[in-house]
Amino acid sequence: MATFERYFLAEKETHVEKKNPYYALLENEKVIDKILIEFGLDPSDAHIVNGQVADLERLLAAYRSGEIIEKV
Repeated sequence: MATFERYFLAEKETHVEKKNPYYALLENEKVIDKILIEFGLDPSDAHIVNGQVADLERLLAAYRSGEIIEKV
């Protein structure tokens, strides 16, 4: 459920998102590592990239909230 919709629905049970098997597989690191290996990729390198993306998302959120400001 989108965050926007949650503002209009008071029932907490409607806020729970049911995930299909695709999402369950994505949250299982062993499955992801196996897929990466099958494509000839090193799983340890992939986790670093994911961490860098998460860091950039946090940086963007801090900038948008005004927690950090641009220096000119």
